Amino acid sequence: MEEDQDWDAEAVAVIKDIEPHVKDIRVSSVVPASEGICLNITTLEGQDLCVLLGPSGFSLIGNVHDNVSLDKTNQVFYETPYAFLSSVSPSYVQSFGNLLIKKLNELKESNLNELNEHE
Repeated sequence: MEEDQDWDAEAVAVIKDIEPHVKDIRVSSVVPASEGICLNITTLEGQDLCVLLGPSGFSLIGNVHDNVSLDKTNQVFYETPYAFLSSVSPSYVQSFGNLLIKKLNELKESNLNELNEHE
């Protein structure tokens, strides 16, 4: 990620992208100690998380919204929100797969309709 990145814009893009796969996601009031922005996420399982989105990626920093309470010595960073969610939310994987199947079926229907129109 770039050094002079617009973290607010990055957060908006992430929120829009993964919103269908979580119960809730919003920008946290926590100001990170380093560069980046914090997000409050409630997983589909109902687990509340505070997540840092920074130059190194996504990292869990708290098990409660608006809270930085986890030890940073074992901090794990994930390159994408999908990798992060896959590690903390089994229901995310199911939700993502279901959406993918839905989109593929819509594409298939669209292609079939186009073929029928040309016959």
